[in-house]
Amino acid sequence: MWVTVVFVAFSTFGGCRSGRNAAKTEDIISENAVTSCYSPSSIAVNKCKWNISQEGKSYQLNGNLYIRPDSICFFRGVMLVEVFRGVVKRDSFAVISHLERVCYRGSNNYLSRMCGYPVNPQSLYLLFTANRCEQAYREMGFGVTASNRKILLSNQPNSLELYLDENTQRIEKITVIGQAAGSGISYRNYQQWSDWVLPSTIDISFRMKSSDFTISAVLQDFLFNTPHPVNFKIPTGYKTVTLR
Repeated sequence: MWVTVVFVAFSTFGGCRSGRNAAKTEDIISENAVTSCYSPSSIAVNKCKWNISQEGKSYQLNGNLYIRPDSICFFRGVMLVEVFRGVVKRDSFAVISHLERVCYRGSNNYLSRMCGYPVNPQSLYLLFTANRCEQAYREMGFGVTASNRKILLSNQPNSLELYLDENTQRIEKITVIGQAAGSGISYRNYQQWSDWVLPSTIDISFRMKSSDFTISAVLQDFLFNTPHPVNFKIPTGYKTVTLR
């Protein structure tokens, strides 16, 4: 159950070395991309603390996260032992649930239909870094209307409202308009990591199967622009379920 909850939250909304010798990237995401939208070129969060709340009940997991916006997003959750690990690539995703001994996999079109939002490493990078690069969102198919305190990203079946801090112009929260109305994400505790200022606390709220969920993620021990091993192998004896 919690594998599904975390994965849906991760997909719906969709860092950092501690300041030493981090360099900005010139990697190209697409032919028309503005490279500054995707700097740093990769983010590894070696320590994540996930607090999952459902109508008065609370559960804690540890884990880690790695995102390269041009290719992959990898994440895992641990509760004494590893509970799940997952990858989102350019066109497909897969999640291993050790409790169920199952690997769920499918195309990103499935996640995008479920969430009403384009799901891929690029979009997850933008959301987890609280990135407000307007051209990047336009490339993803959003209409963009900006004002001093808010950016409206228009799409179907859902649109997003990005609310900005009046002084810093950083994103404070994102709310969803449309089929997934009531879902949202808020950013807290922005910190300077070398050349980048990123949120260290992200709160995600959403509704699934008539239940309200909140996930608070505290991100620590960041690493920038460093290759990260991604070990994703389905254990022997696990069932594979394709979601369509």
